[in-house]
Amino acid sequence: MDDEILKIVTYCQKNLNLCNAKLSDEYYYNSISLCVIDSLFSIGVNYNSTKNVVTNYCNYFKLIKIRKDKNSIPSTKGQQ
Repeated sequence: MDDEILKIVTYCQKNLNLCNAKLSDEYYYNSISLCVIDSLFSIGVNYNSTKNVVTNYCNYFKLIKIRKDKNSIPSTKGQQ
C-alpha cells in the first residue's frame, strides 16, 4: 500500500505544476447564502447554469458576489 502511494506522489510531483494553481472565484463568495445556492443548483446540472443563477440572484438583490479580499472572510454584518 505504501508503495502505491509513493508511486502516485512521485508521479504527481513530476507531472503536475501546482505552483500556479488557483481556486476559481466561486471559492470566494461574499455571502454564505451564495454558497448554499451554488451547492443546491450545482447538483446534476451544467455548472454554467449554476453560475447564472448566482449572478442573477446577486443582481436582483444588489449583492456583492465575490469578496474583495480573498484572504479574509467578511463579517456576518457584511453578508446577506
